[in-house]
Amino acid sequence: MVFAVKESSFPPIMGEPVRKKARIETEGDEDGEEGKGWGEDKLTLTEFQTHLLTHCLCSYPGPVYVRKDRSGSDEPRDNFILHSSGLGEDGHNPEWTRDHLLLFLATVQLLCETEVRQHGHGIVCPRLAESRERLVSSPSLAPQLIALSAHGDPFVVFAAGRALSALLLASRSRLEQAWLDALLSDALLAARVNPPPSPPQTPALSIQHSIHFNSNNHHRHPPLRHLPRRATFALDVLRRVVEWRDLDLIHPLEDAADGGREDGPPSHLPETCRSTPVSDPEDDESHVKCVCIKALVSRWSEVVNEFGSLLRSFGSPHSGVGMSGDEKEAAAVAFLSLWEAIVAVKANLSVADTEPFLAHLGELVSLLRPTLPPVLWRHLLSLLNEVLCYGSTLALQDTLAEEPCALAHLVVRNVKDWRLLDGLPYRHAGGGRFGGRGAGDVSDAAGECEDRPLLQKAVLLVLKSVAVTVKETRCESSSDDSSVGGMGIEEEEERRARDADLAVIERGIREVLRRLDACVKSLLPFHPEAPLAHWVVSLFSDQDDALVEGMVCCLDVAVGLGGPGPITATSVGGHGSAVPPSLFIRRALSPSATFLQFLHAVSHDAGVLLDLLVSNETCFLLYLLRFLKFARRNWEEVVHTAAAIGRNRLGEAIGVLIRLRLAVERLVAKALFPYNINPVLRLLEKCEHLYDASSR
Repeated sequence: MVFAVKESSFPPIMGEPVRKKARIETEGDEDGEEGKGWGEDKLTLTEFQTHLLTHCLCSYPGPVYVRKDRSGSDEPRDNFILHSSGLGEDGHNPEWTRDHLLLFLATVQLLCETEVRQHGHGIVCPRLAESRERLVSSPSLAPQLIALSAHGDPFVVFAAGRALSALLLASRSRLEQAWLDALLSDALLAARVNPPPSPPQTPALSIQHSIHFNSNNHHRHPPLRHLPRRATFALDVLRRVVEWRDLDLIHPLEDAADGGREDGPPSHLPETCRSTPVSDPEDDESHVKCVCIKALVSRWSEVVNEFGSLLRSFGSPHSGVGMSGDEKEAAAVAFLSLWEAIVAVKANLSVADTEPFLAHLGELVSLLRPTLPPVLWRHLLSLLNEVLCYGSTLALQDTLAEEPCALAHLVVRNVKDWRLLDGLPYRHAGGGRFGGRGAGDVSDAAGECEDRPLLQKAVLLVLKSVAVTVKETRCESSSDDSSVGGMGIEEEEERRARDADLAVIERGIREVLRRLDACVKSLLPFHPEAPLAHWVVSLFSDQDDALVEGMVCCLDVAVGLGGPGPITATSVGGHGSAVPPSLFIRRALSPSATFLQFLHAVSHDAGVLLDLLVSNETCFLLYLLRFLKFARRNWEEVVHTAAAIGRNRLGEAIGVLIRLRLAVERLVAKALFPYNINPVLRLLEKCEHLYDASSR
């Protein structure tokens, strides 16, 4: 911070009247020379924001348009209050203080997001819509916001990114392709491990300079110190646009039916608002998402190559010129977060839109090595887990796509043959505890030095990969069997060949499960004899979605590959070399043991099961339906497993299921259950009858 002393601060000469203390001005002082007019603008913008928070500008007392800006231009006096002509081409204005700039950016974001949400409801405040129209029609605002990515203040950069993403969404059909090209150019230039040198004292690039750089390679580059920040800025803006969903338009506390009030505006607008219907409902934010996706597709291979090189540079001597480790990590995290947002199911993109982004997934698995920082391990695992969306998508499909199957095969091969799990971070830390700190450090509470989320993501990825591999194998086997009519000599040979291939897959899956079991038990304090079916519930007990999806994977693998027969009390750990692979898998992933352990983890509370059934955050309906079908077909195994555990586990489990059935029936009788639950109710009754028959 720069201090300027206006008058002499030396002690006064004897006999002279005592002077006032010198005034010390700081950079950005509201009453200083750099803050001319800031008090007036602050009051105006603050009042404008206050009315924006009510979702309506009809009652705004002053004009929405204010005096001519101080830039000396000849524009008329009805300039919009958020007109940015006071900003220079590089996004800076010496007359604007830091607080002035932040308030300006926050107001842009609030206005755009408020109008976008109202547009999604179909009814908007007319003055708000007019304000949005004038704002997005400004040809200079978006370039100036992009130029602010090189600002020295991280808070300004963050606020500019939020304002720009909101502006892009509000632009709709007015979206300029040049803005997206400039963002991608910034991201690609910053991702280069050895970017081109820049001349000294080069000003930050504006949008025009970014475009000129694409066509004229001799054009000047932004300063190297700004490159990582600009990449993070550009990728975060694109991510926020891609992951914007229609579900964000309705707040949980708002009335679901916007037309609930006949005499007045919808519930999201105040009573005094003179609301009007949207003139063009087809012109919505989906157009912006489509344009962004097309822009990314056109340069995605280049983006993956550049950021792949950046990720591979971690741990190598060529770590990038002028880029610190934290800056590289931030840029890499932004890239992986954007990729995850594109392929996520909640992004609501079509299969054709997401297909180009699934072509380079195999390269990511090879990046999972000990030299990669733990934060990038977590984001890489999250991305791969999002592609293998087993519980929400793949488990429900009859035929699986080629890309997720290839990714699953690659993960299984890396775990089995190349010891992927041995490269987990913290495994070789001093003291041997999973978390990177020595066991002798008594200052940390127990479990505080464990990176449990990273291990959860790794285990879930392995379970999903195994489940996808098994499902693909079973789908191919079923299709081959259905296409064969009579069993001739050739058909018999084909069947034997398929059985041989299945035996190879079973042995490979058994080895993967062994390595996974050994890895988890070496990192966390589970009993050496605890089967995977038990510790998988304990590992994911704090993550409902991951827990249910992991149980679905274990159930499908056990049913798909596990051979018939009761489960004995023999542990899978340390044994099984002479046990057939199918029986080993059935013991390790015992569906009955997993379900009983799950009920124990939720304290046999039927209310928890009811909440999971009603909620759309997990795939518990799929799990419960498939487990009840398994229990109906393998009731003896369920009884045997519960007896091996002891303590009347089966009776406790049936009691939970009875209470769940009664609670569901009460909701169904009042027409309060959100979907048809009758198939589950019939299976619950069947299991009750089986229990009564076995108890006689």
